[in-house]
Amino acid sequence: MHRLVWATSFAIASAISISNPTFAQSSKPKEVTLREIFGVQTEREIKVTRVEDLDDITIRFGDKQTHVRLASVAPFHEWPVAQDAAWVKMQEELKQQAVNQLLDKKFRIRLALCQEEGKFPAVYLDERADYLIDRESMWEGLKPAERTGWGRTSQNIDLVFQGLTIYRPNCADRPFDMEELFERAQQNAEVFRRGLWKEYRFARAVELIDTKVRH
Repeated sequence: MHRLVWATSFAIASAISISNPTFAQSSKPKEVTLREIFGVQTEREIKVTRVEDLDDITIRFGDKQTHVRLASVAPFHEWPVAQDAAWVKMQEELKQQAVNQLLDKKFRIRLALCQEEGKFPAVYLDERADYLIDRESMWEGLKPAERTGWGRTSQNIDLVFQGLTIYRPNCADRPFDMEELFERAQQNAEVFRRGLWKEYRFARAVELIDTKVRH
């Protein structure tokens, strides 16, 4: 009897899938542009589904997906070539920490003012606070990343604050207040030797490569 019920259910599901291709492929997201995801909105809540690097991130909104890069931070593939086993280990650990901070998480996404041709759209990912916070204490956040908006933490700035990457201005046309927050986050990471700043020579090597890339 159980076998008969199972077979009947399977046959019905198969028939629905055949007659309705959309039903069969509903789990596969449609590749679209970021503008199609935004629509007429200036921001959306998305989910990060893949992190290849900080300049190659896949996001999903409903049944749509697209690729973006984090604004104002240096991607891992532009870091200096590892000189020894300890250097390789540090690179992999930092990259994995950054991936863990973003992957399978939901964020509010905003488009950066400055865009570069031939690259994925530059965006900011913000995480809403999930607790009540009053007006005064919000603006006195514990770290620069918490000062970017009403009850939000900027993942771009927080990655710099954690020492998982370094600040890289996208272009001259950028908000002064955001630039100040990025710089303060990086200074804090350097002073307290977080992430790549634990190894001074490694951090300086990253900065040297970044200077060459930017100029």
